Amino acid sequence: MSVDLKARQLLTDVPEIGKFPERVVGKPKSFGVYLGSVSSPMTANEQRVLEQWDMLIVDPFQPGVTDGLSILVSPPRYRLARMDVRKILRGVVDEKVGKVRAILKEIQRLHPSKGTTPYNGIVLANWDLSISPETTNEIITYLNSLNLNVYIEIKGPRYLGNSTADSFSLLAGVIFANGAILPDGSRRDYMQFLPMKPALEAATGQSCLREFAIMMYEVVDDDAEMSNAVIKRAFTWCSYYGAIPWIGRLSEVTDAEKNRPMECPDGAFEWLKKDKVVAIHEIWRTNSKVRLLSFFRLTDFRYPMHLLRNQHTHPWRTSFLA
Repeated sequence: MSVDLKARQLLTDVPEIGKFPERVVGKPKSFGVYLGSVSSPMTANEQRVLEQWDMLIVDPFQPGVTDGLSILVSPPRYRLARMDVRKILRGVVDEKVGKVRAILKEIQRLHPSKGTTPYNGIVLANWDLSISPETTNEIITYLNSLNLNVYIEIKGPRYLGNSTADSFSLLAGVIFANGAILPDGSRRDYMQFLPMKPALEAATGQSCLREFAIMMYEVVDDDAEMSNAVIKRAFTWCSYYGAIPWIGRLSEVTDAEKNRPMECPDGAFEWLKKDKVVAIHEIWRTNSKVRLLSFFRLTDFRYPMHLLRNQHTHPWRTSFLA
């Protein structure tokens, strides 16, 4: 694994930031993304968004988010702070020491002025073009020492970029942005999938060895058409790779009222397999009290003759049923 001794020494000499809550192990059952703000007091929709997922990714620097998570009665098990490395390093001179210090400064902001921090994980986004893989490995190692689960966000067209699969051993999971559905609402075909394949194979390899989470973060433009077939294919594709999907529109990411879970749409006849329908079929199959009474004649079920004699009725139909 590549190392950065200069960054390691700098991270060793930094003042104590403070430990985060006890590390949460395992993989989430569901996950959501909300990068908007939280009112004070929070609205019903904001509380619903903050509580409805097993794992929630938020922007910790949006107004009210950290305080809102801190007062929840039933918070998610995994509360991840998404840190946009490219945004953090905007305006920082191209110097390794300055970049590491800027990132550490933002990590310190995760601790509220009062009480303990609600976060137990960090998502590093837009990192591959901002810092080297060696420096990234040192930062991830440092975050692990603070009891934080660390995830990286991977997006096209680079995907794995210059990093190696070895760094995945330091992570608790990865998040693929638009892995199965493109922003225009169309599905990702095989040729578009090839650049992502090495990163996905490295992630699935880790998930076979340990509790390693794979998430798919599918954000579609507001004005794009997205068919049920594309959504169903994304759920099927994620199930094959053991990934957890979140599918939503661009406006839903920051609007709590619109941000709602999307379920996998049913196929044409899949409703017949639902438990309620199967139970009704079983009741009908085992019901011995329903039978055709013998005193009914077949002619009693004919189409009403006064309707058949209407001028718009075909002659052959009248003669056949009379």
